[in-house]
Amino acid sequence: MEGFAFSTTGKIEGYEEVNFLYKDSRLRSKLAVLCIGRKENVKPVIFIPHSLSENNIRLLKEISQDLEIVRSPALGEFEGIHYKIPYYSLVFFYLFHFLRLIKAFRREKLKLFSDIGIGFNVLSIAMVEAFRFLRVFCELSMIGKGKKEKPSFYIFYSEPVQKEITDYNIYTEDFKPKAFLSSPINWKDLREAEKAVKNLPISEKLKVEMINVIKRGLYTVSAVLKNIPLAIYLLGYDEPERIESVIQNFLEEMKPRMGSSEEPPLFEKNDSEIKYLFAKRVNYRVTINVILLLGLYKGISNVLQEEGIPSGGKESVEISDLERIVKSIYNKLGLQSNDIIFERDIRRMKSLLKDKIPLKGWIDGEKIDKEHGNKYPSSRDFLAHSGLLTNLMQFDISERKIRYKVSETEQIKKLLKEI
Repeated sequence: MEGFAFSTTGKIEGYEEVNFLYKDSRLRSKLAVLCIGRKENVKPVIFIPHSLSENNIRLLKEISQDLEIVRSPALGEFEGIHYKIPYYSLVFFYLFHFLRLIKAFRREKLKLFSDIGIGFNVLSIAMVEAFRFLRVFCELSMIGKGKKEKPSFYIFYSEPVQKEITDYNIYTEDFKPKAFLSSPINWKDLREAEKAVKNLPISEKLKVEMINVIKRGLYTVSAVLKNIPLAIYLLGYDEPERIESVIQNFLEEMKPRMGSSEEPPLFEKNDSEIKYLFAKRVNYRVTINVILLLGLYKGISNVLQEEGIPSGGKESVEISDLERIVKSIYNKLGLQSNDIIFERDIRRMKSLLKDKIPLKGWIDGEKIDKEHGNKYPSSRDFLAHSGLLTNLMQFDISERKIRYKVSETEQIKKLLKEI
């Protein structure tokens, strides 16, 4: 199998086999998703609402043994029972299962398909939106990787089935929503993100770890996207393996509540009303952004690791190494505009490291400024000058190295939060 084809369905009693035409083949089946599975060598995954009878599941299993069934939440009133779930909790449900499946598959260059021809209802809309989030997550977590390693995303649909027609075309199209390189969560959103994580039905240990990784991720993402690369050497970052472990542990701890082929998601029933336990008190729109941030953090962390920057940070860096490494990072991430500004500020740093100044060892930036006749004032705009403000820095002229003053660590963190 080379991937998955996702679909959601309602009642299938009474469905008849028809001929589907796809890629020069005529395939006989009751469901288009099964034809996609057969022709593309991907595993069909069908979500079936909780409100439907066990007979529907039995019929699906009779149709094909090569598919995976997942019992999904239901929405609305059915046979006197009112099913309730917030929209983004529903989107999260689908995204959870998408991530669970592709993370367990462990294969590069997956082919992923989502059925959009399944009726205009909330369940199908939520599934397609989750599919969009999945693609954004994959793009962010694999940033800097080549196309050959990334999953391919497609939408598919078939012509409406009518009694007088015998053959029905299946159409596929590339699915490429834009994944802009920006942080899904900013510092101003941190309190809301922490609240969402604290309300999740996971262990307290994992909550603490997730919040710590989110905070470290915000420092790293801010430093890279806002062009403050020297901060990475001061503060360090989480290795991609740790970030991946947090994501996997999150999926594993959520799994018992999220339904399976045999059981719907855990729920509580009061009189004629059903509510799903995983959705209680949690803002899943924010939770989805947390997942996307972890994906972006992992992608950037991979690039930093590939460039040889220690995850624990580094006391100082030689100016030419910093220039070379940062240029390579920005090239991989598509941040050429950052590189232009950084090159300007690196030239300024190089001029401050001229050997003619007779100063030995680590020297505060203000003293270097004085030796240059205050040509380079130490107090400037942090963001506009790549974070390379001499009042925050020290220089070793003989070794041509720079670093932030350790005493300025909290100030640099504060500045990263403000930009």
